[in-house]
Amino acid sequence: MSAGAGENAGAGAVVRQVRLAADYDCHPVWVRGSDGVNDNVAPGELPVDQRLAEDLERWGDAYDATLNRDDPMASGFPDPREEAAFAERGAELARELARQLGVAWRVTYYDPRLAEDVPYGPSSRPGEAAGG
Repeated sequence: MSAGAGENAGAGAVVRQVRLAADYDCHPVWVRGSDGVNDNVAPGELPVDQRLAEDLERWGDAYDATLNRDDPMASGFPDPREEAAFAERGAELARELARQLGVAWRVTYYDPRLAEDVPYGPSSRPGEAAGG
């Protein structure tokens, strides 16, 4: 667990921000640091259970498997249904991530179906589009 990751939100506490987003050769989790920079972190560094951390890693690995290193422009899911299932699984993981992290964290998920970040957690309805 990273320093400060398990801090509880109290009166006046700063809410931590985490973004779930698949990217090649990266962990799928990005935490905004106090410097405003998003740091790529291993899911196991977050205050979540081991099963969720492993599920997040597997989800990121599934995206990595779509990378065509010989022809990166040809990368991606070969079937739109596989891509849709991947995106839906990401939304499920974002809901669980928000549940486990609680109110001390603001969780967003980059949903490739919408091409935008979607908020998850106590202040938003799961699956509701950002700003919606």
